[in-house]
Amino acid sequence: MQIVASQIVTPTDGAEFCNNDNPPLRFQVNNLDSSPGSGLYTDIDINAHNLLATLTLTGVNTGVVTRSFNSKGSGSQNPASSIIATTTYAFFDWPESLSIPNIGTTTITIEIGLLDGYGNEQDLTNNIASIQVSTTLIPEIALSSDKDSNTVCSTDSGDMVFTATSTPTASYYVFYKNEVQVASSTSNTYSSTIGSLTNGTIIKVKAFASTGCYAEETLTVYINDSDPGSIGGDQTLCVGDTPSVLTNEVSATVSGTTATLGQYQWQSSLDGSSGWSNISGANSSTFQPPVSPPPSIFYRRLVINNNGGVSCTEASNSVQLTINALPTGQITAVGLATASSTLASASICEGTTVNFNASGGVQYEFFIDNISVQARGSSSNFSTNTLDDTDEVKVRVYDSSTATACFDDSAVIKFDVTQYPNASINSSVNSNTYCSGDNVTFTAGGGGGSVLFTFFNDGTEVRGPSSVPTYSTSSLTGTEVISVVATLNGCSTTASLTMFENAITTVGSISTVSSTICSGETPLIITGDAGVVGGSLSYQWESSLDGL
Repeated sequence: MQIVASQIVTPTDGAEFCNNDNPPLRFQVNNLDSSPGSGLYTDIDINAHNLLATLTLTGVNTGVVTRSFNSKGSGSQNPASSIIATTTYAFFDWPESLSIPNIGTTTITIEIGLLDGYGNEQDLTNNIASIQVSTTLIPEIALSSDKDSNTVCSTDSGDMVFTATSTPTASYYVFYKNEVQVASSTSNTYSSTIGSLTNGTIIKVKAFASTGCYAEETLTVYINDSDPGSIGGDQTLCVGDTPSVLTNEVSATVSGTTATLGQYQWQSSLDGSSGWSNISGANSSTFQPPVSPPPSIFYRRLVINNNGGVSCTEASNSVQLTINALPTGQITAVGLATASSTLASASICEGTTVNFNASGGVQYEFFIDNISVQARGSSSNFSTNTLDDTDEVKVRVYDSSTATACFDDSAVIKFDVTQYPNASINSSVNSNTYCSGDNVTFTAGGGGGSVLFTFFNDGTEVRGPSSVPTYSTSSLTGTEVISVVATLNGCSTTASLTMFENAITTVGSISTVSSTICSGETPLIITGDAGVVGGSLSYQWESSLDGL
C-alpha cells in the first residue's frame, strides 16, 4: 500500500483557506506493495484488513487522530467491492472536516496502515504523505442601515442606505437583496429605493479580503404598513352651533390589524392643506368637534404605527366644517327708535299704531316678549297697536329661506306705554249758565297721575300747561266753549263744556195810576211791560224804603 503527497486529493499542497473554512480531507491509496511477509503482490480486502489512517496536524494548528476505513469512497476503482486489487487505487474521505482556524501554515500528514486478522497493525512502506496549507484571517463584519431599527414607513420616499463595516477593511463587498446580487464594488455602502423594499426584505453583504476570504452578515428590513381608513362628517353650521360627531367610515389598520384607541390622532387645519396640528386627547376612531369652531376648519385622522420603536403615521381623508356667520339684524320702530346690537327704548301712548321695519336678512320673524307675532317670511314690515307697557319687540333675521338657514335676533326695543288720561271738566255754576260778570271757576280732572292741564276758550289757549286743575274767569260773554287738554307723558285727551249766559236784553217797565195814597188805603195795582231775556222769563219783585 502506498500514499504520496500528490495523493492527498483535497486539500492540495499549498492551498489557502480562511479561518472559518472547514475543508474536507480526501486521499488516494494505491495497492503497489506485496502482502506483508508474503513477498507477493496480492489484493487487499479492507473488510478483512481494516485500513488505518492517522491524521497529524503540526504548525499553527495541531492535533492527531486515527480513523479506520472498511469501505471505499466514490471515484475508486471497483467502488462496490471491498477489494483493492493489485495495481488499483481507492479513495477515502475523512469522516470529519478539517479544523484549521489559526492563522498561518499548517502541515497535514497522513499515515496509512493495515490491521491483520488479529487486529495488529502491519508494517507498510511508502505509507506517509504530507502537505502544507495556510490559513488567512477573514474580516469581522457588521451591517447596518441609516434607518432606526432598520424600519421605514410605507409612506416614506427616498433611499435606504446600508453600510458594511469590516475589520480589517475588506478589499471589496458584494450586496444581495433577498439572495439576488445587487452590488459588487469596493464601496462598503449600498442604496436601495424605499419603494423597492418590502416588509421582511433580507439584505446580505459579503466582505472579501484580498485572499478571497470573506465574511457575511444580514439584516432584515421592516416596513411599518398602515391603512388610515376614512372618516365622514362634512357639515355646514352657523356660528354657535354644536357640530355633529365626525364618524369612522372605515376603520384604520396597523400592520393588518384594526387600529385601537391610542393608535389614532385627530388633527385640524384652517386651510386643509397645511398647518395641521394635533388635537389634545383626540385619539379614538371618532371625534366630537368643539362648539363654535373657527369660520372654516378641516379635520383629518392619523393612524399611528409604532412597531420597532419607529413612529409612522398615515392621514385619512379630510372633512370640512363650514361655519357661516350669523346675519346682523336691525329693527326700527318708525319715528321712534332703532335697535341692532344694543337695547333701545321708545315711549308711546296706549293704542298707538307702531310700524316696524327690519333689515339684514332674507327672511324675518317678529316677536313681542319672545312670542312670535308674525311668522317667518320675506316681509320685513310689521305693525301693531296693541303694545303694553314694558313690551319688548325684536326681529329674528334669517340669511336664507332654507330650513337650515342661519339666524340671529336683533336687540329689543322696549316700550314705555302710557295710558291716556281720563280728561273731564265742570264749572262752578249751575247748568253751566252764568250771568254777565259772574266769576266762574272751571275744574278739570285727568284720572290720576302727573297730569298737566291746558285750558282753552273757544279754541284759544287761556291757561298754559299746569298741574293746577282749575281755571277761573269773569270775562265770559255769550255762549262760549271751555275745553281742557289733559296730558300725561305726552298722551292727551280733551274734555269741554258749553257755557251759556243768562242775558237780559230788555228789563221792561212798571207803572201805577197813582203812586201816592192815604194811610189805610189799598194801593192800586202796579203794572209793567214784559222784559226780554235770553233764557226762561221769570220775575222777582223787590221793595225798598229809600229806592236805592
